[in-house]
Amino acid sequence: MRITFPATLLALALVPAGAVMADEYRDPSPISWHIAGGYSVPIGQIADYLQGGYAFSGGLTYSPSGGPLGLRADVSFSSHSATNRFLDYGTSVTGVQVDSGSGEFTSLSIGPSYTVPLTDRTSVYGFAQAGAYYTSLQLTQTALFQGDFCDPYFGYCDFGVFPGDVVVYDDSRTRFGWTAGLGFQFTPNHGQSYFVEVSYHRLSGPQSIEYLPIQFGVRF
Repeated sequence: MRITFPATLLALALVPAGAVMADEYRDPSPISWHIAGGYSVPIGQIADYLQGGYAFSGGLTYSPSGGPLGLRADVSFSSHSATNRFLDYGTSVTGVQVDSGSGEFTSLSIGPSYTVPLTDRTSVYGFAQAGAYYTSLQLTQTALFQGDFCDPYFGYCDFGVFPGDVVVYDDSRTRFGWTAGLGFQFTPNHGQSYFVEVSYHRLSGPQSIEYLPIQFGVRF
């Protein structure tokens, strides 16, 4: 069979066009994963006792048929160093000199999310979640201990006196909390996306805890 030159050009032109159309109308995966990290800002009353720290989070979003409405689940961790006011409070309560302290919050939360496209490659989204938070507020004192010390580099052990931390105040508990967040997402190609988001966390209890992570992340 003879194939004319114009027919060959037409066939070659239709091959990439068909690939683009197939890629455009391919159903996206209903599940996307995300990881993020950034800076966490204590706000409200807890800001008097904890400094700004760091935060990490990860999770998934389930969006049926790739629609704007989804269900998002997150695991997050935020760590903060104690302020001088917290150290002074620990010294007055325990009666011993407090040298350092920290506050750590670990959460597992779930809730709806909604995405609004801006352009072909950018979008904004919001989410609201509720879940369980494990909080740990600790104050420590540096003390000297007697015992055997083994050098990890040279491999020998000897008896002596070495410094260590003693926990003098510990308030660890599980609380109920909720989260609300907003984000901006950029998708340079059909694969992974990059985003920046800010979320507000509020934990219930005798004294509420509030903090605001500002994170950068990737979604794939």
